[in-house]
Amino acid sequence: MELSRRRVLWGLGATGVAAGAGLLLTRDEPPTPSRAGGEWTSFGTVALLDWSRRSLAASHDHAAGGHVHGGAATVLVPSAVHGAWTDAVSVHLQVHNGTHEPVELSPGQFRVRVAGGDVTVSLYGADRAAGPIAAGSTATFRIDYLVPPAGGLSLEFADAISMRTHQLGRLGEGSTT
Repeated sequence: MELSRRRVLWGLGATGVAAGAGLLLTRDEPPTPSRAGGEWTSFGTVALLDWSRRSLAASHDHAAGGHVHGGAATVLVPSAVHGAWTDAVSVHLQVHNGTHEPVELSPGQFRVRVAGGDVTVSLYGADRAAGPIAAGSTATFRIDYLVPPAGGLSLEFADAISMRTHQLGRLGEGSTT
C-alpha cells in the first residue's frame, strides 16, 4: 500500500484532533474550595459564630465600656460623631480558606446593616489586623461595632474576589449583655 500525501495529512489531522480531544477530556479542573460551616464564598466559607449587644449610654468612664479579647482590651465608648449610637455589638466569626493559595482578608469586609435603611456600620475595633489567611486554614475574628440603641441589625460580608455581598445573619434584640 502506497502512502500518498493526502493519506499522510489526513492521518496527522485525525491524530491531532484525537490528541486535542484527549487533552480536553483529561485536563485538570481547578479544585473546588473546601468548606467549613457557614456561607459559601469564592474562597471557602464565613460563619457568624455568636454575637452580643450591650448599652454604653451609662458608661462615661472609658474603662467601664472595655471588652477583653484574648488578653487585649478594646475600649468601646459612645461615639461623638454618632451621638445617638450608644450601643456596642461584638461579633465572633469563623473564616475558612478552602483554596490552595493564601487569601487576603480584612475585618473591614464585615459590616453591620441597620434594619430599615441603607445604613451600614464599619468596625470600631477588631482582634486581628488585615492580612492573609493561609491556604486550607481556618481563622476566627472578634469585631466590635458602635450601633444605634434600638432596631434590628444584620451582619454582611463583602467578598472582594467575587464582588458579592453575603448575608451572614440577624443580630436581633436578644442576647444582650
